[in-house]
Amino acid sequence: MAGAGLRTWTTLEDRFSSRANSIGFLRHALAVFVLVGHTWPLGFGLPSLGSPAWHKQTDLGTMSVYGFFVLSGFLITASGLKFGIGRFGWHRFLRIFPGFWVCLVVTAIAIGPIAALLEGRSLHDYFTHPWGPLRYVAVNWSTSMDQFPISGLLTTTPSAGGKPGAFDGSLWSLKYELLCYLLIGILAVTAIIKRVRVAVVGLALAAHAGLVWYVVAHGEWLMQTPHLGAYGPYPVIGTFSRGRLLVLGTLFLIGATAKLYGHRLPLHPLLGAVATAALAWGALAGRIPRRRAAGLRLPPAVRHGGTASIAAPDRTATRLLIRHLHLRLSRPAAHRAGRRGAPGHRRFHRRLGARHAGSRRAVVASDRASGYGPEGLGVGGLGVEGLFAVAPFLSSPAPSRNGRGSRRRADP
Repeated sequence: MAGAGLRTWTTLEDRFSSRANSIGFLRHALAVFVLVGHTWPLGFGLPSLGSPAWHKQTDLGTMSVYGFFVLSGFLITASGLKFGIGRFGWHRFLRIFPGFWVCLVVTAIAIGPIAALLEGRSLHDYFTHPWGPLRYVAVNWSTSMDQFPISGLLTTTPSAGGKPGAFDGSLWSLKYELLCYLLIGILAVTAIIKRVRVAVVGLALAAHAGLVWYVVAHGEWLMQTPHLGAYGPYPVIGTFSRGRLLVLGTLFLIGATAKLYGHRLPLHPLLGAVATAALAWGALAGRIPRRRAAGLRLPPAVRHGGTASIAAPDRTATRLLIRHLHLRLSRPAAHRAGRRGAPGHRRFHRRLGARHAGSRRAVVASDRASGYGPEGLGVGGLGVEGLFAVAPFLSSPAPSRNGRGSRRRADP
């Protein structure tokens, strides 16, 4: 009877719709969490939001970035299944580079000069500096992000520590996203994601085993990604942290697996409750004190219960929770935005990751003299982002006669 009841559960594939879903809502929420999470350390030199309560295991911004990669793995795999390699590559290019290039240019010629004037620097010094705005654009155009500071500015910001501060520091993740796109492109052109899907599961399990190995071997997982060295530097694409590749690759592959095996993944409120409880335990329980008895050393995975959970059940719980939320919210979100505002809303979210970072730096620079505190800075940043969020709806096309708006499907 239990097996019969399990088979009646709605699956991920049953519930998910490429037209009517809340992925746009989740992306927007995660972007807001990243913005708010960066407010404390960037503007005031305080611990990231959530870090003290979660015993320095992680923070709100970090977990939000993880959520982006889970969703990306799901959507990009769907695109790889649907399109040929040429169209797939073109869509991926349009998704990243136009908005990214605009972000670089706006940061270099608009945000940077404002910061220079606020710091009492002349525009001549700003534009003629050896590490100036022209070099910033020329070096970073490929998403390598080998230069974050511009013209030696932002040395007095709390997060800089007396060194030139980073403009648009959140852009570091784009090259890892592109590498994940390349992986799906290879799997698509070789037909692996269509004919040998279990290979993707194997990759996901191998990557996840690498995370667990790191925690067990080192006994710690406090905020930073695993210290495993780096690949590179390579021409054009720069340097890749092996630790970040391991973490983000795991998350991306979990999302890809959810897409490939959605017909076998049950969706039930109980799973959402279990995922929420596991996430709360892993975040709030913290580290279990180290114990030794008669020379017997407990495994670090036991000794650091909360810490180990970040690499194992806690991250899995986060993925389940994100998947559960975007499906449970799918119908209300479709009613709110899926018809009339969806095309503009999708175009906005393709550029959101790049645009919000520049606006955040502008708020940081202007707020330093006002003294409104982290809460005021967070509210200001949300206001700026809100303007970007509303604009696509104001410019979206009118609905068609059948009331369904544009017939174009969401591009993953």
